[in-house]
Amino acid sequence: MGAPPSRTRSCDGDRPRRVRFDTQIMQNPDISGVEYQQGTLAEYEVREYCLEKWGRACIYCDAVNVPLQIEHFVPRSKGGTDRVSNLGISCQPCNQAKGSMRLTDFVRNPKRLSRIQAHMRAPLRDAAAMNATRWALYEALKETGVPVSGWSGGRTKWNRSRLGIPKTHALDAACVGSVEDLVGWQQPTLTVACAGHGASS
Repeated sequence: MGAPPSRTRSCDGDRPRRVRFDTQIMQNPDISGVEYQQGTLAEYEVREYCLEKWGRACIYCDAVNVPLQIEHFVPRSKGGTDRVSNLGISCQPCNQAKGSMRLTDFVRNPKRLSRIQAHMRAPLRDAAAMNATRWALYEALKETGVPVSGWSGGRTKWNRSRLGIPKTHALDAACVGSVEDLVGWQQPTLTVACAGHGASS
């Protein structure tokens, strides 16, 4: 077992984000004033939200454990926007088959179409509820006196991708927040199993 990975923190003065998703950037991709709210990181924030919102499965064929792509219900070529209310996720074959068709032209199954449209109508309500819960937890932890900070899932994914680090639970934890580099992450993660009295481990 090697030493745990060490993190090099940046000193850019970023304010901790105490949210699972940044709903402000997802509602208004053109917002300005904060560096992370534009460009590459904003794309990661939106993609991570869409994956979670749609259950990490293709909205058209229910495929899972395959590469998923951002899907525009109203194509950009027909005036569709990048707002999350117009975004879903699909596998590559479905995305290619849909092409520049509108959602209502591509999805012929009435039940599936109705389900997708119902899910589209409240794009940020679930994220807002999760953020409120996390904020309350953050405040409760802060009252204990221990150092606490919170960051969005989009930033964690951005850090991992930028540093070329594979996705695991342990490495995700190491990539949270403002990180310049991660050293020693190739070391195996030590796991511990619990066994009851008289049971073999």
